[in-house]
Amino acid sequence: SLGAAALVLAACAAPADGDDEPAAGGGASADGGGSGAVLARLEDVPVGGALSVDGPDDVPLVLVQPTAGTVVAYVAVCTHQGCTVVPDRDVLVCPCHASVFSTEDGSVTTGPAEEPLGQLPVRVVDGEVLVA
Repeated sequence: SLGAAALVLAACAAPADGDDEPAAGGGASADGGGSGAVLARLEDVPVGGALSVDGPDDVPLVLVQPTAGTVVAYVAVCTHQGCTVVPDRDVLVCPCHASVFSTEDGSVTTGPAEEPLGQLPVRVVDGEVLVA
């Protein structure tokens, strides 16, 4: 699963037209490797909102808590040209070309992106969001 996230990142790492730089990831960082890496404290991910974090191998992620205690991690790499998407109220927005993604399922709600965001499996243990 981490390999898939890394492939998504590698495949989309640079914009094709060279005019736009992919945005830098921000937020909390993981403790290193893959499975079990701590991404954030559950209390830092707003219920009904999202938090940008750096995942394993510095893959940018957005953690979403749709309901209390349930967290989903999206690979925050726009499927259009690889810029880093950011939370904006109840959606995820690409600052480069204004693609908009749903926080509910990572699907595209406004293009030019055509593919949904990838997901990284996570779990919540003792108040921490961990890579599954």
